[in-house]
Amino acid sequence: MIRLKFQFCGEVFNIVAAYRLHQFSINSFNDELQQYFLLTDNAHKNCIFLGDINIDLLLLDSREVDSYKIIMASFSFESLINQPTRVTDISKTCIDHVFVRLICKNSVGCNAEVVEIQVTDHYLTALCLSCGDDVAGPGGRSSVNPASHAVAPTAATRICYDQLDEICLEL
Repeated sequence: MIRLKFQFCGEVFNIVAAYRLHQFSINSFNDELQQYFLLTDNAHKNCIFLGDINIDLLLLDSREVDSYKIIMASFSFESLINQPTRVTDISKTCIDHVFVRLICKNSVGCNAEVVEIQVTDHYLTALCLSCGDDVAGPGGRSSVNPASHAVAPTAATRICYDQLDEICLEL
């Protein structure tokens, strides 16, 4: 897991990005995730949890998936992506997650969408935070469309990691 702290509209946010390997059981992941939140998380903080978790939120009769959802709900997280993020000829799964916990619902809004691009075997998940007149609650619609801000990577796309490191270190 990677954790980053940032400020938006005068509010402090934690963003936690995670990836669950298929070899790591869902039960073990659930146990580790719960311990992580118990040790590092405060219920009064804004937080975004996202990543390729490889737990299909669309499965209805799975104790492991239900346990994961209960853990997230117990820490006041709400899922913003509840549709397929990976589609093949034989399956449609929601394994790329965006969960949010907003303490500052009156000043910051958010929404998320799945953007169907063919760059990888997963669709892109886009999260948009809004401030001021564009505020929408978790899962709500604001006037800002995250899909309109999504940029498909090109050969010309360059990231200056030195500048990114400086920005992250300042937080």
